[in-house]
Amino acid sequence: MPRAIGQAVSIVGGLVLGQAAVQAGIVSSAMVIVVSITGIASFATPAFNIAISVRLFQFLIMFFAVTYDFYGIAIINIMIISHLYGLCSFGILYMASLDLD
Repeated sequence: MPRAIGQAVSIVGGLVLGQAAVQAGIVSSAMVIVVSITGIASFATPAFNIAISVRLFQFLIMFFAVTYDFYGIAIINIMIISHLYGLCSFGILYMASLDLD
């Protein structure tokens, strides 16, 4: 199959298998949502170096989603956002452009 069609078919197949796993009680619905979002988002990464670090974040988010369900997703998102607000480069906060002062 062509590359673009093969990727689309694999995403749809993964969602169908995920729905079957949720109905069988193997995984939670939040886990299927997180895995599908991270899978689709992985196609938007332009550089391989960035993709590696994003993949590590994906595993961390999936671990929290499995362990704590929706609350885990909320907790890890709060942790990531607070980390981003704490970053500083050349004396300027990383998220300084989002401050509404």
